[in-house]
Amino acid sequence: MQKPDLTINDLAADFLQCPDRHDTGAEKWDRYQGRTTATGKEILPFWVADMDFQSPDVVLDAIHKRTDHAVFGYTHETPGFASTLTTHLREQHNWQIDPSWVIGVPGIVTGLSITARLLSQPSDGILTLTPVYQPFLFLPKLAERRSVRVPLHADVTAQRWTIDWELLEAAMTPDVKIFWLCHPHNPTGKVFTREELLRIADLCEKHGVTVVSDEIWDDLILDGSNHIPFASLDHPAARRSITFVAASKTWNIAGLGCAAAIVPNKDFRHQWRQAGGGLVPMVNPLGYTASEAAWKDGDAWRQKLLDVLKYNKQHAVQFKTYRAFLAYHHKQRISFGSTATSGSLVNLLIETNHNTFAKKLVSDHQMETNLEVQGFYDSTLVAHPPYYRKVSSDYETRLVHTKLLISSAVN
Repeated sequence: MQKPDLTINDLAADFLQCPDRHDTGAEKWDRYQGRTTATGKEILPFWVADMDFQSPDVVLDAIHKRTDHAVFGYTHETPGFASTLTTHLREQHNWQIDPSWVIGVPGIVTGLSITARLLSQPSDGILTLTPVYQPFLFLPKLAERRSVRVPLHADVTAQRWTIDWELLEAAMTPDVKIFWLCHPHNPTGKVFTREELLRIADLCEKHGVTVVSDEIWDDLILDGSNHIPFASLDHPAARRSITFVAASKTWNIAGLGCAAAIVPNKDFRHQWRQAGGGLVPMVNPLGYTASEAAWKDGDAWRQKLLDVLKYNKQHAVQFKTYRAFLAYHHKQRISFGSTATSGSLVNLLIETNHNTFAKKLVSDHQMETNLEVQGFYDSTLVAHPPYYRKVSSDYETRLVHTKLLISSAVN
């Protein structure tokens, strides 16, 4: 039986009012501050997955308690960081890890950069599935590695994204050493199945490729699909893999700069700091505090947030000019539906005919994108519901304020 649509009355009051973030240094709001559309309309910033909701009280209370201590010196992993994450992963994702595997990092993008240096040499290849979160594309070059890209295939009949397995294996040439897996996938919303993960593991084991799995969106799946951590597989490639998770997106604490690398391989853990090359700072002590509180006591708030995201998704789907981008390879267009993005995290890929505008925006922001997805842009769903209703009824505003092509939202 299909569940009835949510109404705004079904949403928790915490998510219906947001503080004013102007003049607080908020990157999301400052980018377009003082600018309007050609017809003078306000630009609402939906270009990044940065929520305007207040973080949960359990997180704020933990931060207040930590600031009362009044000392903020250099801080490594706090005593409860690994154990709290261990409990969270076991309870939410049925994954039992050893707390000794956990390493605090100031962000997953930083962590990916570390793995490039830890697991490969200059000129080696780093494989990823496209379209994908933008740093997956430009970080290899910054580390003097090559970005090797395999496009996902949009299966229009099944309404899901699939992997071209022959193409994936062909891309695993001897100089490809790492597979950066975005799981759940940003921006398609694909939640990989156990069978798909095992097949990836088999190929990587066969070709000597180490999987690095970015799983930051594991707690924000909208359709009830089960997230299966890659490293939870009973497979040699899983035991050699590295996983990244963070509370930052789910509980709106990204500015505190804290994530976790889960590294089962002892040798990799011992080489981790050296791979950072003195360029990686220690994690903010408040980041540790906030992450612990979110993982330990933040699930009730997370459940309310999921309702907000589902509500926003309803408005996006119902608006007649929205289309799911499911078939860029064959240039087909189909309507966005509940199964269309296989898990649909917190962004939408949207069709637009304004390629001239799209190319200009790429140039203006000096963005490296997936050229094969020109003609589409994406919009985050992590927005104040009244703003989302406003934007889903105003095409011009949507076009200007939505981030082009690659969302920093999912992962």
